[in-house]
Amino acid sequence: MSARVARSNGAAARCTILGNPVFVYSFAQHSVHAAYKMPTMRKTTCRAAAICLSLCCTVGLWSQTQPLPENPQPQSTTTAKEKPKRILWLVPAFDVVTAGAPYVALSASQKFHIFTDSTFDRITPVTAAFDAGINQATNTPPGYGQGAEGYAKRYGAAVADKATSDFLGKFLFPVIFHQDPRYFALQEGTGGRRTGYAISRVFVTRGDNSRSQFNASQVLGAFSSAAMTNIWYPSRDREVGTTLMRGGTRLALGMGFNVLKEFWPEIGRKMHLKR
Repeated sequence: MSARVARSNGAAARCTILGNPVFVYSFAQHSVHAAYKMPTMRKTTCRAAAICLSLCCTVGLWSQTQPLPENPQPQSTTTAKEKPKRILWLVPAFDVVTAGAPYVALSASQKFHIFTDSTFDRITPVTAAFDAGINQATNTPPGYGQGAEGYAKRYGAAVADKATSDFLGKFLFPVIFHQDPRYFALQEGTGGRRTGYAISRVFVTRGDNSRSQFNASQVLGAFSSAAMTNIWYPSRDREVGTTLMRGGTRLALGMGFNVLKEFWPEIGRKMHLKR
């Protein structure tokens, strides 16, 4: 019991620090400037990233302070054992549960933790560096230019894009619309049925009442975050068509990751046997 209390106190202390918008804004802006150190780097990008982090953590503190239900339901231990922790031992898949398991709705605090676990995972800097490298090679967006400064801008944009998309699609909209941001894996049936199911989950999800409904959280999250990221994109890349393309790309990536989440348990077991 004492260990559990100590862990709770530690989590509360960390949440209090992260929930301080002045602390988060100062830390984020200092970190971005220190990482880039480019004299001509636009401060707008740095401030936008800092404000984004501050907003995320401040709302997270709010979610932590929400009262618990009078009769909270115990969390299922079987789903925690069944869900794959990571895909390819790298990509986080903490939001995967079994579709047939007894349903337990998530609190606002738990939805916030899904967002933070995904956004601030150890793989995020790696994927951001990879995305920045691809965009640098293809000169996308062209307004960032080339060289070290262009790469730094693309890297910062990649990190901010993911934070914004996850914040809206995995936390804010699921709280507003009372929807569950997790992926409910079938883990049985034919390959075609499971693939179609995984792709469809971008548009269909469960509500907090366990009923299937239109996945407004992910769809609106994809296009709303694409619009918000125009803050730090060059002016020539803020057109409506470009913004819609970014939102559609995020939905397509969501479909692909859902397929991986659906089949990774079997793939992982087979790869393990071949070692």
